[in-house]
Amino acid sequence: MLPAHGIRHNRIVAVDQHTLDFAVSQFAELGHITVKKMFGGAGLYADGMIFALLDDGEIYIKVDAVNQPEFEAIGSQIFTYAVDETGPKTLNYWLLDSDRLAEKAECLKYGQLGIEASLRAAEKKKPKKPKL
Repeated sequence: MLPAHGIRHNRIVAVDQHTLDFAVSQFAELGHITVKKMFGGAGLYADGMIFALLDDGEIYIKVDAVNQPEFEAIGSQIFTYAVDETGPKTLNYWLLDSDRLAEKAECLKYGQLGIEASLRAAEKKKPKKPKL
């Protein structure tokens, strides 16, 4: 859970195996789900495309300008952390609350939104073909 002021502080929190197994199971219908541990948390990938982060027992889904209204509508919160005295930092991943995590259909819906955001981000990064 987030501290009372909503900012995670620079710390290492292991992602427990139960949370990893649960996440892989809940999102399995979205493709080949793999986990990559990083920075004390983990990334969830569907067919090689990151779509979610796991941290401290919570699951955060990738969000962009297109799908952000869906997450705002359910009262979700952006992943926020503090690394130094410069103040809080955010990542474009928003919390998927426990009620939605418990419902497979909801997990799949929001997981798919995360995959779509990752696909849009990858498309933006593709080099443009030179004009002849």
